[in-house]
Amino acid sequence: MPAAYDSLRALSRQTMKGLLNVPGWQRFLAFADRSFKLPFPAQVLAYAQRPEAFALMKSSEWDAFGRPVKKGCHGIPVPEGNGKKLVYYYDISDTMETDKSKPVPFWRVQPEHQKGIVKALESYFGKLEDASGFAEALLAAARKATAYTVDDRLDDLAAHKPGSLLEELDGDNLLAAYRTVMENSVGHSKRA
Repeated sequence: MPAAYDSLRALSRQTMKGLLNVPGWQRFLAFADRSFKLPFPAQVLAYAQRPEAFALMKSSEWDAFGRPVKKGCHGIPVPEGNGKKLVYYYDISDTMETDKSKPVPFWRVQPEHQKGIVKALESYFGKLEDASGFAEALLAAARKATAYTVDDRLDDLAAHKPGSLLEELDGDNLLAAYRTVMENSVGHSKRA
């Protein structure tokens, strides 16, 4: 097990480096949208191994939907419990439908709920700079949320900097990197 854990840890670290640029982060976010129930470290490893996966669950969770994992399918190994054991996640394409299958609920914002969501965001954040459409309102709310929390996030980043990919950045460069990533992520998403 230690060799497998060390290999997965190296893969995770390598993948994290690839998330430090805007296109890499956006590709990961598209994947995370489809695997939002997984903890972040599991998302990173799953993304590194199968970025095209659509819906990931453990085999026991698929069984609860009446969708057994097909024979011969290889799950995505992810350490659990401080690396003491590996758990395996399977994509919906690794499962088969049976007469006992139940619909798998995929989370989507329904068009009829969008106005209510925008209204709730405005009641929390105040008037949004651009609420001309649902995507624009979400991006405006993200910009406000980032502005409100930048100091707290920088304190968190500074506290976790030793031994991380951010170790070589001083305070000013850490702030510049954080702001650049946040601005480019939000701005680039708006242009996409």
